[in-house]
Amino acid sequence: MKAIVIGAGGAGLAALAALRQAGAEVVAFERSGVLGGVWAATQYPALTIHSQSFNYRFHDFPPVASAGPSATRDEVLTYLAAFARAKGVAEHITYHQRVDRIVYRPGRAPRCLVAVTDLRSGESHTHACDVVVCATGFSNAGRPHVPALPGRDASHVRVLHSSEVTAEVLDDVRARRRRVAVLGAGKSSHELLSLLRGADPTWIYSKSLWALSYEVLYPASGLPWNVLWYLYYQRLTRLRRRLGFGRVMKALQAPLRWSGLFVNPLEPRSDLCVNRAAIMKRDQLAYLRTVRSVKAEVTGLGPHTVEVAGGPAIEADLLICATGYDRSAWLPEVVIEAADGSVTRHDLAAQHGFYNQMIDPAAPAVSVLAASVLYPQQLVGYSLGAQWLARFHTGRLARHPTAAEMRRSMAADAARFSPWVSGAYLSNGLPYAHERNEDVLPRLFTQLGLPAGLARLLVIRGADPQKFARLCDDVAARLAATA
Repeated sequence: MKAIVIGAGGAGLAALAALRQAGAEVVAFERSGVLGGVWAATQYPALTIHSQSFNYRFHDFPPVASAGPSATRDEVLTYLAAFARAKGVAEHITYHQRVDRIVYRPGRAPRCLVAVTDLRSGESHTHACDVVVCATGFSNAGRPHVPALPGRDASHVRVLHSSEVTAEVLDDVRARRRRVAVLGAGKSSHELLSLLRGADPTWIYSKSLWALSYEVLYPASGLPWNVLWYLYYQRLTRLRRRLGFGRVMKALQAPLRWSGLFVNPLEPRSDLCVNRAAIMKRDQLAYLRTVRSVKAEVTGLGPHTVEVAGGPAIEADLLICATGYDRSAWLPEVVIEAADGSVTRHDLAAQHGFYNQMIDPAAPAVSVLAASVLYPQQLVGYSLGAQWLARFHTGRLARHPTAAEMRRSMAADAARFSPWVSGAYLSNGLPYAHERNEDVLPRLFTQLGLPAGLARLLVIRGADPQKFARLCDDVAARLAATA
C-alpha cells in the first residue's frame, strides 16, 4: 500500500510512523521547510507546552526531555526531530510541498491522484496512492487567522498574528513604549500578555475561556482530588448538553469553581464548560486579572486606534491577534470521480463530522488526523489516532466498521451533539468541553482490540507521571503484540 501524509507536525509524524509500522510505503509532504508544525511556525519567546513535560509524548516513545517542568519550543522541536529519526521517518518527509488537489476515484481506478506543487520551483507533479492522511493537527491546519479589519490599509496600527511575534517585536514595544492591544482569550493571549508585563497592554476579547489550574491539576502530594473533580467535570459536560446553562447547571458548576481546578481571569461566573483544555499557572492567573480588558467585537482600525463595537476606540500602535488558525485555508481540494467519469467536489471543511473524527464514509481513502481524541495530552491522542488510522487503511482492525455502521454512528453523534454539529465542534480548534465526544477514544481502543477501560484510565491518570507512563507503555506493548 502506498500512502501520502500531508503535514510534518506532531500529527503528521505520528501518521508517518504508524503507516510505516503497518508496512505501507509512505511519504509526507510538508508545506514549510522544517518539521514541527505550529512549534516551528510560532516564534514568540517563552513559548512552552502548558502541561507538564511527561504529558507531551507519543504513546510508544519516551516523553519530551526538559530542563524545567514544561518543555520549551526548542525542546519540543528537538523531541519531534528525535522521534522522526528514531522511527526512521525523517527521510520520508519532502519539504516546501503544497498539496493542491486529491482525486478519489472509486469504481474507476484503484488509486487516488494527488497534485502537489513545489513551492521553490513552482513545478507541479502528480502522485498515485492508495491512501491520503491529512495530518494537519490541531493548531497549524491552516494559515494564521487574522480577522477582517476595515481601515487597515490606511491605519498606522501594526497588525501581527501571535505566531509572528518575535523577541525583536517585544524589545521594540519596551524601547519605544508602544501601545499594545491583544485580541483573543486562549493560551497564546495568556502567554503574550505575560510577556508584555510593564507595557500596560489592553486585552480585547469576545468570549472568555476557562482553563485548568496547573497547581491543582498537578498537585505536589496528598489525596487525588484532581481526579475526583475531573471525573465530576466529565459527568457535568454530558449534562450540559441536555440542560443548557440555566439555574440548575450554574448550581452544579459551583463546586468546580470552589475546587480551584478551573480558573477564568475574565469572567469567573460564566459557563465553565466553555473551555478548550488550556492550563494556567497561579502567578499567570494573578497577573491576567490585573490586565485592562475590554469585552467587544473589533470592527476595524482607525489611524491610530482599534475600533470596537459599542465602546470607545482603543489607542494602539500594535494589535496582536491571538486568534488561532484558519483550519480550512490550506486543506487540499478533494474531488470524487465516479465510474462514469463525472466529478463532484467534496469539501472536507464542509463535512458535518467524521467517523471517529477521522473518516468520511463518502471518501474513506482520504482521512483526517486533526482532532485530538485525548485532552489535554494531545500528542498521545494523535499517536493513538494514527495507530487506528493505519490499521483502518490496511484492514487490520480487530473489528472493521462497515460504511453503513460509520454513517449510523455519525448520524447518532450529530443528534447527540445537536446543536453543536458545526462551528467549533467540527473545525476551528478544540471543541468546547460540552461539545467533545468522550466516547471516541474507548471506541478506538475496542476496534484496536484493546480494553475500552484502558482508554478511560489514560484520562483519569493523565496527571500522574508514573501511572501515565506505565499506561502508555502498556498500550504500546499491546499494540506491538497485535501489529
